[in-house]
Amino acid sequence: MRPSDSRTGETLSRAAGVSGGTGLVFVGQTIGGTWGAVITYLSPALGYLIGYALLRWNAWADRRQRQRAMIEFEKDVDDALASRALSEAQKQGLLDGLAQIKVAAAMASLERVRLSIQASAPGQLDSGHLANAVDEPTSSDGWQSAPSGRPSPALPNQPHAADGS
Repeated sequence: MRPSDSRTGETLSRAAGVSGGTGLVFVGQTIGGTWGAVITYLSPALGYLIGYALLRWNAWADRRQRQRAMIEFEKDVDDALASRALSEAQKQGLLDGLAQIKVAAAMASLERVRLSIQASAPGQLDSGHLANAVDEPTSSDGWQSAPSGRPSPALPNQPHAADGS
């Protein structure tokens, strides 16, 4: 099982929910009596709770993995920037790449938040601001042009529409 595949976690949690409930039915039938009946009766709910817990744990693990990957990448870039073997152009390229990855990660996070808000409160999302932020046009270098009325994010060492650079 690949840890980076989010679909794997969903399958794992569903399988655990099914097998957890089925396993509890088996345990309940094996025990018999009043406690066996109680366990058998509660097994669907307990199986669901087991699956839900595994789903939440998998989501936490995915977030943690993304955070660790970004931290490690930033550390690698810092180490490379401290190297005397790289030219200024190569160092600038590293900084540009780091900034682009940070923007991509922020946009992916924004999309997850937007989807979460839409799922929990479909009518509450301001469609003119947050919902369209991910769909704003980007230039060929991957940076958003500043929409009227809202500044685009300014990152160090990056072109910014308001600067004219």
